[in-house]
Amino acid sequence: MAEFSENAKDLQLKNKDKFLAALHSRKTVFEPSIAILLLEEEIKSIPETVSEPMIGKIKLQWWREVVQEILQNKPPRPHPILLALKDFNVNYSLLLEAIDYYDKVLDGWQPKSFTEIEEFVEKTNNNFFKMIYALHEKEYDSNLATAYGLVNIAKNLAKNSKSHENFATEPQKMLEMLCNKADSLLPAQNSAFRIICKYYLTKFAKAAYNPEKISISARNPRLIAKLMFSKVDII
Repeated sequence: MAEFSENAKDLQLKNKDKFLAALHSRKTVFEPSIAILLLEEEIKSIPETVSEPMIGKIKLQWWREVVQEILQNKPPRPHPILLALKDFNVNYSLLLEAIDYYDKVLDGWQPKSFTEIEEFVEKTNNNFFKMIYALHEKEYDSNLATAYGLVNIAKNLAKNSKSHENFATEPQKMLEMLCNKADSLLPAQNSAFRIICKYYLTKFAKAAYNPEKISISARNPRLIAKLMFSKVDII
């Protein structure tokens, strides 16, 4: 069995879904793909895990300064994520946008409409997807990226009371809206992220409310596991 890098091991611990998806990357871009996915986990977890907003702001500012230094053509700081990306063409401006939106969450921002949730997904989750697509030299699929982002918000709503504060006054109703919208965006082709989305959508439908209320194509969990380990694209 191949020995994984520290970044890969870290991603496996923090988000096994993304780690499994990254296993389908081409070898030449496996490590930078891992780095971008891990970077997203690092950034997005800050508002969810800090005890005080100011602590989160300090952490986000550190990443903001690191990115700004790279954009000024300064050598990257000796951080494992940054070192894994240093030889690749990465659009760090997308990362700055994501950091700014997570900063808004620390300021107490709450979406007032479903449209604002979609905008949040576009500037956070989707920006990281754009970075991944660029690495793989593939055309960006906004529907798949948005579906994955909405599913992740639904996943957090289902298990994290702090997400209720940030994204929904009525978590059950919002969960249903998120699942319906995500399911309508998913493309027909199999991909690692699509399989992950379908797995969680089906799981939410069975656990949270009547599956007939939402238009989710139910899948056998064993089939999902088999597909996830088959040779499918990361995106």
